[in-house]
Amino acid sequence: IQTSTGEHKFIGGAAMARRTARQATRIVRPDEKQRLEQPVSSKLNPFERFYAGLLRCSANDFMSNKDTWQAICQRLQLPMPAGPLKPVYPDAKQHFFHRASLVMEEARFAVAEGLKRLDHRYRHLGKHRHHKHNDTLRVKLVNLEQRDQSGHMVATFVQKEAFTPEQKECLKTGTVFACNPSNAAMSIANSILASILPASRDDMIDNRKLSVMIFTNVPTKTIEWELTPLTSLVSHQRMFEACTSRSTFKVPFLHPLIGGKESTHVRFDDEGETIAVVSNEGSHDDDFFIPKEAVHKLFSLPSLNPTQEKAARSFLEAPVGTITLIQGPPGSGKTMLLVSVICRYIMESIEKGISRSIMVTAPTNKAVSVLCERFLQALSKDHNVMPCNVLLIGDEDKLITDGFGHEPR
Repeated sequence: IQTSTGEHKFIGGAAMARRTARQATRIVRPDEKQRLEQPVSSKLNPFERFYAGLLRCSANDFMSNKDTWQAICQRLQLPMPAGPLKPVYPDAKQHFFHRASLVMEEARFAVAEGLKRLDHRYRHLGKHRHHKHNDTLRVKLVNLEQRDQSGHMVATFVQKEAFTPEQKECLKTGTVFACNPSNAAMSIANSILASILPASRDDMIDNRKLSVMIFTNVPTKTIEWELTPLTSLVSHQRMFEACTSRSTFKVPFLHPLIGGKESTHVRFDDEGETIAVVSNEGSHDDDFFIPKEAVHKLFSLPSLNPTQEKAARSFLEAPVGTITLIQGPPGSGKTMLLVSVICRYIMESIEKGISRSIMVTAPTNKAVSVLCERFLQALSKDHNVMPCNVLLIGDEDKLITDGFGHEPR
């Protein structure tokens, strides 16, 4: 071979074998390939379905990105988006299944990025295998159990030394690991993907033990393993569960909430799922009729400074399909601006006599509660009627308490 300095060097024997092993692709037997390509059963719980659809791909599949997303969607029986998603689908199931496909692509990308970082680490380590990273778990395989229904194996590992702070950080449900036999060459081709199973983090730390789910064949004779964390997919798994849960499609108000037209009646199919038969879109119901001259008295809006007013107008006057990004340090009035925009959006809808929906999200339940409280404070004290339907979604225990387990007065 030609080295980086331009010299020609002969490599043979054991050195060539190690070099070839690093570049080799893990051999997948025909029976394993057939099992991995089978559709994932819808009877599995969402946690197992998510990882079964994702981690049946090999590490090389994630790195090459050749039809990997399509293979994942086929296993989970999800539609592949042919282009930009439609704002409204005929039913909620199509709406959320298309978005579940995008969630799986985001998860695939997150795993691929983790593998790229690991591959970069392997290439820089080279033959200096004695150099260890603090986040890599050096463990022993103590038990391997086959789960027939889901087709995955549960591997239990024990580490002799106490977990380092970096290792403790990755001992969370949903963390994806690259598992490599200690006696094999450090290569992505030798990596087996696994996801940590739900368990008490304190118990894992105290017992120095963790269990992971693996969907590909594991060499049972290998005892010593190295587990390197790639990424956490707990958020992706929760989004997948929300988008594919059968109970989600049966929420009575869901179809109009995502932009569909109001139903004239509801019928049931042979499997008991609801099918909405829609009518022409109308204006506001008579119960919500508010004279136009009273619209601007619905809210007591705080006054905005010129910069805030410019940001509010850029959102309210933006064309459909655009994104408005508003940034600012703490205390600059972003929450007040957001509440003002929501109130003005509602008043604008009433003035135009049209029925529109607006969804407001936040990273935490506490943030949602604060936004809701500020919105209620903006309601005019002179009017006792709520000018719109308001639906609060989140963790009930955290949304309606003060953070200490007490319900607000």
